[in-house]
Amino acid sequence: MFISAMYGYMKWHSDYRCDIIALIRQYLTISLNSGIYDRFRRSAPQNGYVLNLPNKTEFYHMKIVIAGAGGHGRVLLDILRNNHQFEVAAFLDADPALHGKNIDGLEVIGGLDTLEKFRSLGIGGGIIAIGDNRIRQVYADRFEKNHISLVSAIHPSATMADTASVGKNVTIAAGANICTHVAIEDSAIVNTGAIIDHESHIQKAAHICPGVRIAGHVIVRPYAFVGIGATIIQGISIGESAIVGAGAVVLEDVPPYATVVGVPARIIAAQKTPDNKSYSEQNAVTILREQHKQNNVAISQNQ
Repeated sequence: MFISAMYGYMKWHSDYRCDIIALIRQYLTISLNSGIYDRFRRSAPQNGYVLNLPNKTEFYHMKIVIAGAGGHGRVLLDILRNNHQFEVAAFLDADPALHGKNIDGLEVIGGLDTLEKFRSLGIGGGIIAIGDNRIRQVYADRFEKNHISLVSAIHPSATMADTASVGKNVTIAAGANICTHVAIEDSAIVNTGAIIDHESHIQKAAHICPGVRIAGHVIVRPYAFVGIGATIIQGISIGESAIVGAGAVVLEDVPPYATVVGVPARIIAAQKTPDNKSYSEQNAVTILREQHKQNNVAISQNQ
C-alpha cells in the first residue's frame, strides 16, 4: 500500500519526484530482508522512473572513499553522486603533492597508509579509481585485507539486463549497455557508452574503454585492455593482459599479452609475462608516483 501510494503521488506531483524516489529507496532499503523489495523490483516500470535500487549486498548510504584522485576518480565521483547509494567522504591518492588538496569538493586525505584510520572516521567502504589494471587489483586486495568493503559504481543512465551480474569494485559509466546474461567480474571497468552484448564475460580487472562494442559470447580475460571505439565480433577471446588498440576491429582471438591494432586487428607486439613481484603494494605506489610525475611534466610542456 505504501508503494502504491508513493507511485500515485509521484505521477501527479512531478516537482517532488526526486524526494519521493529517495523516500521509496529508503523504505525498500529497510525492507531488504523482506519479500517487499523483490516484488517491487520485479514490478518497477522498465521505462520512465529509474530508481537504481541498491543491491542486497550493499549498505545504503555507507560512507566510502575513492582511491585515485585523477581523471577516473572524478568520473567515479560523478557516478556516485548521481546514483545516491553511498556518501563519498574523501579521495586517497599515492601522490603526496595532492594530499590535503580539494578536488571537486572532496579532500585528498592521504595514501594507503591512512586505511587503518578509516574506522575512526566512520568509513566502511571504498572503490578504486586507478587506470592501470594490475595496480587497481593490488589496491583492491589491500582494502579487503584491511576489512574495507569494496563497492561498485553504476551510473543511473547505464542500461543493465536483469540477468546481468556485476562483481565488486566495478565501474559502469554513463550510457553503458550491459545485455542479458553478461558477467562482469571484480575490479573491471566498463567505460562511457560501451556496449557488451549477450552472454559475454568481462573478467577480473579488465578495462573496456568508451565506445567499445562487444558482440555476444565474447570473453575478455583478466587485466586485458580494450581501447576506445574498438569492435569485437561474436565468440572472440581476448587473452589475459592483452591490449586492443583504439578503433581496432577484432575478428580473431587475441593471445595473452599481445597488442593488436588496425582493421582488421593484427598483432604488432607481444608483452612479457608480468613478474608478480613487480606488482607488490610498495612497487604499485612507486609506479603510480612515477606516472604522476610524467603526467605533470607533459602538462607543463603543453602550457
